[in-house]
Amino acid sequence: SGVIAFLRAALPADSSENVRFALPPRFASVVRALGALEGAVLAVDPEFEVVTAAYPHVARALLADRDARARQALRRLVLDRHGRVRWRRLEALGKSAFSASDV
Repeated sequence: SGVIAFLRAALPADSSENVRFALPPRFASVVRALGALEGAVLAVDPEFEVVTAAYPHVARALLADRDARARQALRRLVLDRHGRVRWRRLEALGKSAFSASDV
């Protein structure tokens, strides 16, 4: 459940598709930093989950950001490909965002 596993889960599962995957340079830098952070943290605490710890902060940022790209990311997160709400995901997002505001 680390950073790389999270990214793999986000990509299409059908390996028969020839999927080209590229990250913008800024995002690639963030992923590299998270990977390095995760490696350092796991050396100290093998049970720590970086993605789980970061999720509340990402949730709060997505819910608060008025930028069109953030809104699109939020829509992709909480709506399935048919435009139906993923209620469990939306609930988890809300709970995470509110728990992060208490920190």
